[in-house]
Amino acid sequence: MKMKKIIVLYLLLMPLLSFGQGYWTKEVFANNPAGRSSAITFTCLNRAFLLGGGDSSFNTVEDFYELDINAKSWKKPKSNYPGMIGAGQVAFVVDSFAYVGLGYNSNYGCSKEFYKYDVINDAFTKIAAFPGAARFEGVAFSANGKGYVGLGMDDFGSVYSDFYEYDPKANTWKKIVDFPGTARYSGVATSFRENGIVGLGATAASTVLNDMYAYNTISREWKKLDDFNVGGRYENVAFTFQGIPYIGLGFLEAVGIDRKLYQYDSFSGSWNLMEINNNFIGFSSSVLVFDDLFVVGFGKKNNTVLNTDFYSFKKWGLNLSTLGNKSIQVYPNPCSSQLNIKLRESQSESEISIIDFSGKLLKDIKLKIGDNEVVVGLDDFEQGLYFVKFKDQYVRFVKN
Repeated sequence: MKMKKIIVLYLLLMPLLSFGQGYWTKEVFANNPAGRSSAITFTCLNRAFLLGGGDSSFNTVEDFYELDINAKSWKKPKSNYPGMIGAGQVAFVVDSFAYVGLGYNSNYGCSKEFYKYDVINDAFTKIAAFPGAARFEGVAFSANGKGYVGLGMDDFGSVYSDFYEYDPKANTWKKIVDFPGTARYSGVATSFRENGIVGLGATAASTVLNDMYAYNTISREWKKLDDFNVGGRYENVAFTFQGIPYIGLGFLEAVGIDRKLYQYDSFSGSWNLMEINNNFIGFSSSVLVFDDLFVVGFGKKNNTVLNTDFYSFKKWGLNLSTLGNKSIQVYPNPCSSQLNIKLRESQSESEISIIDFSGKLLKDIKLKIGDNEVVVGLDDFEQGLYFVKFKDQYVRFVKN
């Protein structure tokens, strides 16, 4: 009987191991924000937010929205972003907080400000200012409980290769080793396990680049990766979905707008074309990532026309990360040394289990009456894919 359960679980989990086949859906959302390009997005606790961007006349759009994917509607949080909203801002997420800063506004120039957004309590707090030069169109990623920000361009056209690490617990910034490639703006960055993958973009002379690097947050070293095998580009999107990095929808040198997305193959080091949606908008788009799907929208159809369409991508088959959304959350995800498991309601006596891909039980956590949150230590866990099981629900998480 136990072997049968393992085989059934194996078949259920197979769709999660690789991107495989999926399907695109044109989405219709209520209360759509105005069309824009170069807005920033961030996802925290499976809630996705959008801030700022530029209109067709290159004026800053100064607003802040959340996409409620279950209600198929945009809504404005009660708290407004208190800092300067501008083009080319950056954001990263650590635990249940998002960190937003930098950017350019035609009325104020470039900024060094940073703010922390408490997603649970819907509140912004100003944090220590970015220690490098004020800039926009930089990049940011997070790993192992810290944020990393670098690259970009200032008001005068100077571009940068410096990088800084932010420690949320100490509210301090520290300079790390400079990015080893050419200084640039409009590059990309996304998290992958304990690494940040950084590259692409353009130089001060508008030379388009296709080199890629990884910063290991444990060894604190940069490593050259294979060049982006599809060509140099800028004004791309970059994000990580279910543990896999993606890049695309940019402006491709000598070709123009590229309406494709590419997923990273960590074994071969190459970027492989995923399923194509020929309706994709183009460049300077926005991506909002949820546990079980991601949404692509906004951006430019060409240099003057903005897009207002939205498309979601979801994998075929059962996706266990959606089954527990009504009663259980896990964060941070991916995680390193510990995982927070939060139940939406207090429970009677029950238990939570952690299992691996094979269905092997790794840990049982007993819940007392009234418990609704537990912290699980993961130091003894290898890197990989795991599941939290609560009653008949499963939530996927990745251990870095």
